[in-house]
Amino acid sequence: MIDCGNSKSHFDAFIKCLDDQELPRPKYALITHWHWDHTFGMRAFDGEAIVSSATNEILQRLKGWEWNEESVLKCWRQKKK
Repeated sequence: MIDCGNSKSHFDAFIKCLDDQELPRPKYALITHWHWDHTFGMRAFDGEAIVSSATNEILQRLKGWEWNEESVLKCWRQKKK
């Protein structure tokens, strides 16, 4: 599979399409880059992810961030100052 989608629901919709067509579920996900719309579905994927070392470094840093609306707005407001 290429990338994991932008959310658990996005990933789940993809898996449902595979299941509906009686296709096998992916064992591997090739992550092209770290952007949210390619990686936020990774939490729903139970296979192995393949990433470059540069992408992995960024993903490891992002794991410590808060991804809720309040935190994102706070960061956005600070950048506007």
